[in-house]
Amino acid sequence: MTALRVDLDPDDVGRGFTALVLALAEAVRELLERQAVRRIETGDLTPEQVERLGRTLLAVRQQLTAVREQLEIETNRKDTT
Repeated sequence: MTALRVDLDPDDVGRGFTALVLALAEAVRELLERQAVRRIETGDLTPEQVERLGRTLLAVRQQLTAVREQLEIETNRKDTT
């Protein structure tokens, strides 16, 4: 029986972990955006809250994009905006 040997490169492991964290952050961002749209559609928010929410979600999206670009991590999915 041959033993399974795994060669781990610390740079590859760190990069993979970073990509995983960014993917999770993207999933949370998308979930928050969907929830925000539902709240807007149901009229739960004032116009000021809608404006603040929109600015905040846009800032989060821009930050995630900047981090991905800085770390040169590509996404496998097509951005819908």
